[in-house]
Amino acid sequence: MGQKVAQVMGYKACPYAARTLGSLAGMAERPPKKPATGRGLLRLVCYVHPDEHAALEEYARRKHVSGAEVVRRALRSFLKVED
Repeated sequence: MGQKVAQVMGYKACPYAARTLGSLAGMAERPPKKPATGRGLLRLVCYVHPDEHAALEEYARRKHVSGAEVVRRALRSFLKVED
């Protein structure tokens, strides 16, 4: 949103007004998110039930691996994807 529009709407004109008011102009200034980690892993978000989360964390603790590693191994096994 330009400074003139911000002034008409009653906002103070400032360099951060565009981002504060939700304009797409502020989005162009942000650096893009990394598409993958250094190892080439992509980010995936999923929701699980509390009992599934507890079982996952317990298994990961017993095996001394991260929860993400347990999920990756289970997913590869379920989908029959070779390493």
